[in-house]
Amino acid sequence: MDEQQAKFLLQSGRPRPGDAEDPAFLEALKLADANPPLRAWMEEQQALTDSLQRKLGEVPVPADLKQRILAGAAVTRPAPHPNRRRWFAMAAAGALLLGWGGWQLTNRRSGGGTDIAGLRGDMTAFLDGYFSLDLHTRHLDRVKQHLADVHQFTDYQIPTALAGHDSVGCRKLDWNGGRVMLVCFSVDGELVHLFITPRGTLNPVPEPGTRIAARQEGRFATVGWSDEKNLYLVATPGSAEFLRGTLGGARG
Repeated sequence: MDEQQAKFLLQSGRPRPGDAEDPAFLEALKLADANPPLRAWMEEQQALTDSLQRKLGEVPVPADLKQRILAGAAVTRPAPHPNRRRWFAMAAAGALLLGWGGWQLTNRRSGGGTDIAGLRGDMTAFLDGYFSLDLHTRHLDRVKQHLADVHQFTDYQIPTALAGHDSVGCRKLDWNGGRVMLVCFSVDGELVHLFITPRGTLNPVPEPGTRIAARQEGRFATVGWSDEKNLYLVATPGSAEFLRGTLGGARG
């Protein structure tokens, strides 16, 4: 495990129940103990988490926030708004108080952004922000078991080019009224993120066999494809050459 992978595991702040039994998390902690700069970074992240939790505790939660969350909405990228920071603070506070574990983006009144380009933009924006995983593990079998047991998500194919590498973990995201599964891998010291969503989540629905050309989206190289059931999007902070070399043209 290198420093980048350790940061990815430790970025969620203080350890949560179950982390002490996760070999990958324990390895990250061991690396931090032996690496003073990494240890200082981890302590800074923990202090930031504590500070954010205190601040969120001070934010008044709208009386109807629970109803808004339960009602749900189509998920697209947020439009700029002068009160955006305050809205996010309130939403985050509500999420903490209600135990809402899903990830959602603010609904944009104008609609749109639900096609392949919208998915690619939203998922790379998600990776560029602060996030955590629902499960940390290097074992892909445990990832598959978690997706099956918790989300009843079983009808998909992990590319063979990724399946041979250690996983980092997984989580579920809510997008456009559907769900997107994120499975993360460690490939030659680089993090590679695989997003999987049923084809019907997108509008227009991509045809089976659709190829999504390699493209740089911000600091992420991306590529994707679809099969009969799902659309797959791979993103990595590595180069497009690294991504092509990793996948080797294989799609499942």
